Amino acid sequence: MAAPVQAQSPLSPEQSYERIVGELYPDEIAPFYDFYAELDVYDRYALARVIGHLDEGERGMFAQLLVETDRPTAIKTLRLFAGYDDQQLGRVTALLKEREYDRWQAIPVLVRAESYANARDMLLGRDAGNPCKFFSDGNPIGDGTDPDASAVRYCSDAEKQFLETFFRGDTGYVSRGLLALEGEIPWQAQFSLHGASTSAYYKRSERDAQIERFGRELKDWEINHTCGAVYLGAKFLLTAAHCIGNLEDAKFFAGRRVHLGSININGRRNLFEIRNVLVHGDFRSDTLQHDIALIQLNAVPTGFGSRLRSVKPARTPAQPSGSVPLLLSGWGYNKPATSSSNIFALDGQRQTPAQPSLLKGEVWVQKNSVCRYNRHFIRRQIQLSPGQICVGSPTGIDSCRGDSGGPLVDTRTETLIGLVSGSAGCGLTNTPSIFTDVGYYRDWIDRAKASAPSMRANRKHLFR
Repeated sequence: MAAPVQAQSPLSPEQSYERIVGELYPDEIAPFYDFYAELDVYDRYALARVIGHLDEGERGMFAQLLVETDRPTAIKTLRLFAGYDDQQLGRVTALLKEREYDRWQAIPVLVRAESYANARDMLLGRDAGNPCKFFSDGNPIGDGTDPDASAVRYCSDAEKQFLETFFRGDTGYVSRGLLALEGEIPWQAQFSLHGASTSAYYKRSERDAQIERFGRELKDWEINHTCGAVYLGAKFLLTAAHCIGNLEDAKFFAGRRVHLGSININGRRNLFEIRNVLVHGDFRSDTLQHDIALIQLNAVPTGFGSRLRSVKPARTPAQPSGSVPLLLSGWGYNKPATSSSNIFALDGQRQTPAQPSLLKGEVWVQKNSVCRYNRHFIRRQIQLSPGQICVGSPTGIDSCRGDSGGPLVDTRTETLIGLVSGSAGCGLTNTPSIFTDVGYYRDWIDRAKASAPSMRANRKHLFR
């Protein structure tokens, strides 16, 4: 049973205006001021009610939704929301919080095309007084039967489009767009579970948990996958510090391996033992600052030919890449989601914990302000720290869970620019992610490589 909707403290129109303006980009403030100045008192109170139900980072988004549509539709949308009682409004705004801005844009389209009553019922969903029935391939969405067929109201084209877009539709984006070719990204590596570290996942209780979470029992290679990594040559690789974890040394070195030289991870081959690991001594798990670790293997990988090649770390901190795309790659979740920890993607389907073959896509280093002022970053109170860079794509290409520690490379020079670190979601429209700035840590990388051979084997070392 769903928890009851909590009552919200009402905001005054003045308070709602201040909260909205505080979340708008500078070039959005003047258009909103003009929009707000034309609202009558009733509509200003209606806006305040909605704003009072939304969270930080969402208020500016809702206001911008109104500003970007035509004025009659914006007013009709406001008055539609004003017609809900507090409990209904809470349910409708809770739906908004679960969806991304590009799906919010379906609301004014619906309001413009439909009557007030039909649009109101459509947003209420199952709680509507007279919901329409939508037949797709002969199967209705809803309860499926009606004792009085003459009383059935079938969905209009506009309502069908809204159902597909707001409630059911996929955004059309994937976290990375294309399959990589064998040998195309020869520096890509995988950080993997091994041996005793996987045994617990085959117990009946764990299998039942997998079925509940993923809808099926996981295959061996899905269980084993943890993170990405990148090959630097000789015995060395880089990955994210948060991929290393806090497992005691004996279990860690017995239960972890590095996979090299293939884009496919659905087999137990090309696995290398780890000699030691150097984790940045100032790594912070709460902010992911200094999210970098050096892995030293027991032996130099050989026999791979062109399927394994090193990439060189950048020498200086990253700058916005402008028109130059950078190559992102990984085996992680590949559907858009509101959070990298959310097993359900935006289309309502479960994520798969890993992809059998490497995926790739083009992204760009952005100005840090693009992340700082992003509404999803504001909502989750995520801030960039020194050594972190803002990376994104206008088409939703993005990293996700399982990609951490993987490479961001300038393929023109085969230079490693960044490592996948964290995000405010996966594949969300106009929402970048956080990467570790490899150039910022070039001195740390060089010193770690020089120190690792003399450090004790089978140990995780904190290294500043």
